[in-house]
Amino acid sequence: MLSEAHRHHRDGRLEEAEALYGQILDANPGHADALAHLGVIAHQRGRHAEAVELMERAIRLEPRRADYYSNLGAVRMSQARPREAEACYREAVRLEPDLASAHYCLGNILWERGDRSAAAVCYRSVVRLDPSNEAANHLLAAASGARRRSVPSSYVAGLFDGFSEGFESRLVGELGYRVPQILFESVLRARPSLEARWNVLDLGCGTGLCGSLFRERACHLEGVDLSARMIEMAHRKKSYDVLRHGELLDELRTRRRRWDLVLAADVFNYVGALDDVLMAGRQALAPNGLLAFSVETHRGEDVHLGSSGRFAHSPDYVDRIAAQNRFSIVRREAIGIRFERGNEVAGLVYVLCAGEASGQTDPLESGLLHCEPTLSVLKQAIELHRDGHLDEAERLYRRVLGREPGNARALRFLEKIVAR
Repeated sequence: MLSEAHRHHRDGRLEEAEALYGQILDANPGHADALAHLGVIAHQRGRHAEAVELMERAIRLEPRRADYYSNLGAVRMSQARPREAEACYREAVRLEPDLASAHYCLGNILWERGDRSAAAVCYRSVVRLDPSNEAANHLLAAASGARRRSVPSSYVAGLFDGFSEGFESRLVGELGYRVPQILFESVLRARPSLEARWNVLDLGCGTGLCGSLFRERACHLEGVDLSARMIEMAHRKKSYDVLRHGELLDELRTRRRRWDLVLAADVFNYVGALDDVLMAGRQALAPNGLLAFSVETHRGEDVHLGSSGRFAHSPDYVDRIAAQNRFSIVRREAIGIRFERGNEVAGLVYVLCAGEASGQTDPLESGLLHCEPTLSVLKQAIELHRDGHLDEAERLYRRVLGREPGNARALRFLEKIVAR
């Protein structure tokens, strides 16, 4: 019966598997494997507290099972309890030093905490045990400062599959992310006469933040993303005419000279070298079509793989690759991408034209539009608030809300000041 339950579980027939595990426990309440697998099913169905109870019962019965600890670590991560998850993964690798998945999950916890050297030790163990693990190879390279040309697709897909639930509330509400809004405003400034007659492709569409903004401006809107879970989230918004799970280069190369506008919000920092994607983008655009995208920036040359695991691009590098592919730069704006560990991530938004950029409005005069991003103002306000300068902080929070009335962080902190 246990092997049949495992088969149902492996094939995704959770109800059948759960029923059989239950029958096993009716006959033998101390069957640790049935308890552990029922805990996995509870986790898969979002019943995390029940999953913890079942897995802890299994561990009490068989305390030397590394896989039980590893599964419990996954549940603790779903509960946003990384300290408890870390303890589980450490016990798993102590019991079974060759359990690559536990080393990898432990590395991810340390990575998110900012302990990159300790994370590198974990990723190095994974690569030793499983040399083909692309995600571990990539993060090990990022942690050690090695050069890489691109981010493995499997890593990106897994990363955003894991972030899909609660993605927007964390990214927008907590980290101050507003690249889609900035892209939208930049495109409208570049083409103020934009009407609802454009074919638009949203690369790395994620949950559909760009799609919601551009829907009314497009006669046809398609989105593509490596993360199947992100595509599922985007479907719920009903903004897109077509959504596909796939690679951005494949998408660009499939239909040439089709798109009036191609978007890539916070995508190229997972691409690295931009020569292939800008070449494919140029060929995919209709004459005088626009390519609008963001990049994270750095002060060095060309492309740099940061300790975040993402790429940053120098402005000179982006300008050079754009020129090589016969793009005209319509707009280039300095922005704050998001906050990360209390610091603003610097970036640029570009709008490129596949052809001569004649007739564009608000043209570039000095090569770079300098502005005070809303994120910078918010960061200043938070620092003043923390240091007790409440009047100055309140003034800046209100400035942020004047630009973005729904900015959750500014509203929350302003309420704290007013309440005092």
